[in-house]
Amino acid sequence: MLKIPNKIETYKEDKESGVIIEDIGQLVYEPVKGEKINIVSWIKYPSYDFLFGFPDKTNPKSEKEVAFFQFRDTRAKKIKAGFYLDECELDEMIDGFNKIKKYRK
Repeated sequence: MLKIPNKIETYKEDKESGVIIEDIGQLVYEPVKGEKINIVSWIKYPSYDFLFGFPDKTNPKSEKEVAFFQFRDTRAKKIKAGFYLDECELDEMIDGFNKIKKYRK
């Protein structure tokens, strides 16, 4: 099992740009001690990365929350956004992004 480090790293553009790592059940992230997240997708670019996952059964938030997202600025080495979503919030987020995708054309 690969643990994603909490220390934010800058990725090289030539080798890491646009890398999507999807290894369900093998990637783990713990943004806060005791809040283990099973990562389903880790997208890495030179300036930022995205983490998509869901709370592990051992995570105290797993009872109410079904999803986790984090946007990390790898140049400034800061978390720009990170949050849990319950089932309703997840559906609303997906719907909102699908609308953006539909109407931007």
